[in-house]
Amino acid sequence: MAPRDNQRMNRRLRINILKTDHIFILKNYFRVNIT
Repeated sequence: MAPRDNQRMNRRLRINILKTDHIFILKNYFRVNIT
């Protein structure tokens, strides 16, 4: 794999991690507000 492709993959992984973190934060936020 070329370093450039590696950087692209890392960026994609980082974006996916940010998205899942955002979903987790929203779920916890709503759970706290509902109870």
